[in-house]
Amino acid sequence: MGLMLSEYKYNQDPAIKVCGIFLCYNEEHILHDSLTYYLSQGLDIVFFDNESTDSSLDIVHSIQNSSQNTHFGSIIDVVTIRTQGFEWEKILVECSNYMHAFLSAYDWIVIIDADSFYCSPVQNLNLLDLIKEADHRGYNVLKGVFYNFYPTTSDPENETSIRCVMKHYDAYDKNHNSVYQEKIFAYHPSVDFVSLKAHRIKRKDKKVFPIFFHFKHYGWTSFEQGKRKIFKERKQRYIAKELRATHPPYNALLPIESDFIRNAEDLVLFKASKECISKMSFRLSLLVLPIHAILKRLDQRRRERFEKKWQLFKSFKNIEILRAFLDFWKLSRREQKNRAKWSKKFPKLFPNNDRSWACGPVDIVNYAQQKIDAAGAPFSPFIYHFLVSGACNARCTFCNQHHYPNQKLTIEQFKAITGNIPREAMRTFIFSGGGEPLLCNDLEKMIAYTKKEFPWVSIGIRTNGFSLREHIDTFSTYPINFIEISWHTADEAETKKIYRCGGYLERIQAVRELQCKLKLKQCKTEIRFCMVASQMNIDSLPEIIQCAARLSVREVQVSFCKYYTLKNHDQEQNGKPAQFKQSLFFAQNKYDAIIRKSRKIAKKKNVKLVHDPLFNKGHFMKIHCRYPWTTMLIDYNGQVFPCPGGEIQFGNQVREGKYYFGNLLRQHLYECLSELSYTQIRRTAIGSTKENFMPECGSCCMTTQFSGINQKRSHLIGDEARLCG
Repeated sequence: MGLMLSEYKYNQDPAIKVCGIFLCYNEEHILHDSLTYYLSQGLDIVFFDNESTDSSLDIVHSIQNSSQNTHFGSIIDVVTIRTQGFEWEKILVECSNYMHAFLSAYDWIVIIDADSFYCSPVQNLNLLDLIKEADHRGYNVLKGVFYNFYPTTSDPENETSIRCVMKHYDAYDKNHNSVYQEKIFAYHPSVDFVSLKAHRIKRKDKKVFPIFFHFKHYGWTSFEQGKRKIFKERKQRYIAKELRATHPPYNALLPIESDFIRNAEDLVLFKASKECISKMSFRLSLLVLPIHAILKRLDQRRRERFEKKWQLFKSFKNIEILRAFLDFWKLSRREQKNRAKWSKKFPKLFPNNDRSWACGPVDIVNYAQQKIDAAGAPFSPFIYHFLVSGACNARCTFCNQHHYPNQKLTIEQFKAITGNIPREAMRTFIFSGGGEPLLCNDLEKMIAYTKKEFPWVSIGIRTNGFSLREHIDTFSTYPINFIEISWHTADEAETKKIYRCGGYLERIQAVRELQCKLKLKQCKTEIRFCMVASQMNIDSLPEIIQCAARLSVREVQVSFCKYYTLKNHDQEQNGKPAQFKQSLFFAQNKYDAIIRKSRKIAKKKNVKLVHDPLFNKGHFMKIHCRYPWTTMLIDYNGQVFPCPGGEIQFGNQVREGKYYFGNLLRQHLYECLSELSYTQIRRTAIGSTKENFMPECGSCCMTTQFSGINQKRSHLIGDEARLCG
């Protein structure tokens, strides 16, 4: 332990007393530099160690006991915080309790990350003097601009100071909230930095100093040190419930050198002459602070107006959203003109490239994203497919599933799985195959449980409809949002040919009875027909649309039949597979003609027709896969897959141990998202980076959306299928 506070002589300047709460875990590579920096700035330090296993504590004691210590500040206490892992909230609570118990005599408090340097943005003005200026003018919070520095391939080798070696940083979007963090504040009994994870401060009469300090972060200094820090000392210690708030960027890292050692050309060189202002400019800017405050108040009023308009986003009424956009754009254009005038007079205070309060179309998107981030987990899926049954009562000719009749999800397993999904990450539950979901014995219990525990969640069923009649009472008792019925045929003979079982008329009668029951109970369940189209059944599409109209089904979806390699087809269960030549890729004109004809019929019958694009449509706008961010599939054993169809695409590799995306029966959702395989597929799906950690994504069943329908590999999945085709 260091000196007692009652025995300690405060900083040399009695006008202001500043203490730093210094947080550390295994930071020996930078600790000496960062500690001596803050001490030289005139800060006293309370060192909080989270049970470091390296030489961090030895470095602290050597500085604390050094007889040659010429620093203005001093280490007044060393506190060890014991946790079961990286329990960030518990660490902050202990720091907060210590601050209120022992540091109330200090005027200002600084929350310090061990691998960061907080620097004054004013040339020849140290951090303590900047705090004095803010205190003198009645401000009680200082906000920092985040600079994330990386080692590069062109860093000098003859420098010893990390700040002299690492001079390149990643340029963040200045409009995003994560760029700004409130780490310095005047002490007050109402101060709370725990609830906002020490990124923001809550306190009475909060007033933020408009000149932001530089928050320079040096996460790692080399590939080996960075890999050890992230994958051994950080990610393995993360607590599941806190993973969302714990360094989300780390979840995108892989143990490859290019992730830790960057090219200098891809980063921004930090130049003090550009990033810092002179003392004269600083004094001048302080003179115009009242004008700045007025502009801020005007901006706040505009944002309050738009906050009301934001409520219209939730209604999903397009005309209202358009009006909100127009109003928001008019207000922002007015303020941009005002800002242009001030930029000419005070370029340092209002730089042209700083759009922190000027707004345009991009800001609307950012504003919406901030709302989404605040409402839920920003990097978590929100659509969950549950494979509830491995048994099936049909043997479709194009089916690529391996059926397991004894594999069924139980209500106990379902409760355990949903218990590992944060409530804010739940938007849609879809109960589907593997097999036929209506054959799951506990399906009704799972729907009832979801309705009771998560009433805001949308529920959907994907079924072939052959067992629909037995569940009519379930769907009317527990109304769900939609039922998607696989409807590939227009008569009994075609049903026997494709489904390899009868029951076409029975399905029609079941849908008719279900519609009557739903109407009687005033349920708003939407029923859709989903057709997988090939040359075997594309001629039946017009009749399917007319059948849907007769049954009051208002939507028909048509997608291409995809043909996999023969190893994906279970011939014993599903019989002889469909021939690759049946793909509509080999009948493009026929498909286009029937779709055009069906559009007219659908419009006449008031049925919405949703279909894959036409072959001769012309230009195709390529998009990137977003499924690893939006959708998660969970099988009967809790095994996680990162996309719909993932159990087919990655099933063999998961069973062989090549990939592992997590298991929600044993792991929290955030632990699954932190798995190496999940990071690899997200990096592969980005597309623009041209990374290919998972080659299976190149032969995905959804390739028509990402590569275009005119590609052969969009229809014949896998090399064997393309070769046979």
